[in-house]
Amino acid sequence: MQRARILFRIGFPRKQLPCPTTGSPTSWASPARGSLRASAAGERDGQTPGSMQNVRLRASGVESVRACLATVAPNTCKRADPGQAHCGTIAPQRSPVPELNPLNGLFVMFGIESWKPVLTALLLPPVPFLLLMLLGARLLLPRRGLGWLVILFSVAMLWLSACTGSAQFLSQFVLHPPGPVTSGRIKELKADTRQTAAIVVLGSGMEAYAPEYGVSNLTHQSLERLRYGIWLGRETGIPVAFSGGVGLASVDEGKTEAQVASQIAAQEFGRPLKWLEDKARDTRENASFTITLLKPLGVKRIVLVTHGWHMPRALRAFEEAAGKGGGIEIEAAPMGLARAVEAPSLTWIPSTHGITEVRNIVHELYGRVFGA
Repeated sequence: MQRARILFRIGFPRKQLPCPTTGSPTSWASPARGSLRASAAGERDGQTPGSMQNVRLRASGVESVRACLATVAPNTCKRADPGQAHCGTIAPQRSPVPELNPLNGLFVMFGIESWKPVLTALLLPPVPFLLLMLLGARLLLPRRGLGWLVILFSVAMLWLSACTGSAQFLSQFVLHPPGPVTSGRIKELKADTRQTAAIVVLGSGMEAYAPEYGVSNLTHQSLERLRYGIWLGRETGIPVAFSGGVGLASVDEGKTEAQVASQIAAQEFGRPLKWLEDKARDTRENASFTITLLKPLGVKRIVLVTHGWHMPRALRAFEEAAGKGGGIEIEAAPMGLARAVEAPSLTWIPSTHGITEVRNIVHELYGRVFGA
């Protein structure tokens, strides 16, 4: 043990470092060294390390370094080289690595972001149930009973996936979209002049060329969102922004959703948009690019406009982009919440409206599960 103590002292000599404040030499002693020295002395005297209640670690060097650091003014400290830390300096801190969504990170890593719409379409009804039906047909020969069971299950799911009743059930009990902005809340937003606010409308696709108009046009979903955003801006006096570039599922024809929305807002609604964000390709980029655009302008509140089935995912993306304590409050203003006007007997009969609503809701549920 005595030999181990000698080797320890040789391998870890004391260092005399000048304190930048007092100029006096300061010793740097490792707490591990003091612990080992005390432990070795205790074993030499016949004591075990666990029973050494009265042994004091010789850490005077550490205490002197702490005293030196306490006397250094914050503005006199400077960064040290990597791997070095001495009296009067602050060791460099690594900036936290931003958290990247696993699914999006996988697409970005392999450069296959354009595949996302294709993979999503394959996961949405009716494709999975059609494939399941083919599997059931294949099972008819080796296992007739199981094959018919799979086929009947696929047919039933195909039926339900095209009913408005299924969409209403999924929206109410699974998706949980927020409620609409009430008239009282609209009055509060109009009266609140203390914070700089912005109404942000999220795009949902465009038509590169609409023959009936002879120009580009927004899809009906984008147009509905724009109309509600403009109406909300007129009622509250809050300026309106539009976010939308060329989506991953769209073909770049030289124009973006935001540019088309700006023309429609000015020419057809008579209310020009104040801000345009025309680079986003999906919901996460809508949030990231919009926050980057509005935050330096002093915007403290964003009233987010999109469809009710899209709002939970959009709200999460904007809150993550704003960050905790980021100084921007995100408020949901969903639209498209009205139920289809149809007889109750038609609720569970397949329709084009039903399958569209179900596909939209299932798409949002996939986005929630995979964090897209």
